[in-house]
Amino acid sequence: MEELTEFESLCNLIASTYQPSVELGLQLAHHYKPEFDTHFGCTLKEMKELYDFLMLHDAWDFSCSFLDIRKLILFNRNVRKVPKSIRLLKKIEGLYLSTNNLKKFPAEVLELESLKYLGLQNNKLTQIPKEVSKLKNLKEMNLDRNQIKKLPDEIGLLKNLRILGVANNQLQSLTIKIGQCRRLKELYLSDNQISHLPVGFGRLVNLTDLDLENNKLQILPSEIRKCRNLVTLNIRYNQLQGLPREIGQLRNASGIEIGGNPYKTLPEELCDIKYALFFIFDAPVGMIIPKRLKELMEFKHFIDV
Repeated sequence: MEELTEFESLCNLIASTYQPSVELGLQLAHHYKPEFDTHFGCTLKEMKELYDFLMLHDAWDFSCSFLDIRKLILFNRNVRKVPKSIRLLKKIEGLYLSTNNLKKFPAEVLELESLKYLGLQNNKLTQIPKEVSKLKNLKEMNLDRNQIKKLPDEIGLLKNLRILGVANNQLQSLTIKIGQCRRLKELYLSDNQISHLPVGFGRLVNLTDLDLENNKLQILPSEIRKCRNLVTLNIRYNQLQGLPREIGQLRNASGIEIGGNPYKTLPEELCDIKYALFFIFDAPVGMIIPKRLKELMEFKHFIDV
């Protein structure tokens, strides 16, 4: 069996799950800078920067080599800046940076091509860069509890996105390009200032969960009928005076929360959704309820809470 060269032994030290070995390898690496740069595709300075960042924030659990980390949980770790060297985590799939008082979307994250799950909730972000479209493999992005006023059109280029959370922000509208996220299943938009849904929203045909509670919606568009896979729909506490008749075409729905709106009447087509429970409360005085709805309410198909 061939003996390992000194440089190969050094590489094994750096790839170790034993912290003292890794630190020794990084200390000795300065003797092999040209070989190091070629082998790892980065400078020794960059790798040390990444290692120091992980150690500072207690983000490496030693279950694998620090370069093979797949999930990085940095919840409430006082992270002020993400180092450029994070790009060295070629296998990372999940990055969770919630509750860190971040004021800007960390541009360094955009280099993580393998990323599937990104959590940036409960920070102070005001903008999402258009370059977010570079995260082609992203399946889930949580931006809840920030100060975001607008989503970029480029969000529509995230073709693999399944779950998007932008609840409790300052959105007044949604980009028309949201309809291009055809694989989107869950969309959470509660506690914003959204006054209308964009044309083409009905293209989200795979949507199963839609939460629009506590916004400023005045109209629920008739093309909501195209979202036929919807299971739950929450439109509580908006400014809706009525619902489109087409809502009756949401045949897969099992829970529709519609209370807290100044309805004048409700469409009897709600009865066409056979297996749904409708949660109505704070109904305005004088609201007209069609006969079929009254009959169903007697059988507790509608629940007044």
